[in-house]
Amino acid sequence: MRLLAVAAISTLLVGCDPERVQLDAETSAFLSMYKCPSAPGSYEASTVAELTTHPERFNGKAIKVSGYYTHSFEHSAIYSTPQDPFSATFSEGLWTLISTDRIPDSGDHVTLRGIYTTNTRGHLGQWPGSICVHSLSVSNES
Repeated sequence: MRLLAVAAISTLLVGCDPERVQLDAETSAFLSMYKCPSAPGSYEASTVAELTTHPERFNGKAIKVSGYYTHSFEHSAIYSTPQDPFSATFSEGLWTLISTDRIPDSGDHVTLRGIYTTNTRGHLGQWPGSICVHSLSVSNES
C-alpha cells in the first residue's frame, strides 16, 4: 500500500513539472492548425542566439527560451533584445505561434516553452524558425 502511495505521489509531481512537455487541449487545437510538431520529454533551455545560429540542432525539439516579445501587424516574434517591429532584423529573432488569448504586450520580457520548428518561418518566411508556444510567462525584467 505504501509503495502504491509513493508511486501515485511521484506521478502527480512529475505531471506538475513545468519543465516537462505539457499542452492543454485548447492550445493543442490552435497549434494543430499550423501543423506544429509534438515532442515528449522535458523542455531544453536555450537562447534566441543558439536557436537562430543552429536551427537544425533544435528542429522538432521542446525548448524553453527567454527574450523580448515584439508584436505588430504580421509580426509576432521573440528577440534577445527589445526591437522596434518596423526595423527589426528578422534573422535575429524567432517567429512565435501564440494563441490570440495569450499574446503578451510588445516589449515584454517573456519565457516561452514550446516546440521549435524550421518548417514554419513566419510571415513571408523571414525568420529562421518558429516556436509553437505551449506556455509563456511574463517577467518584470527589462
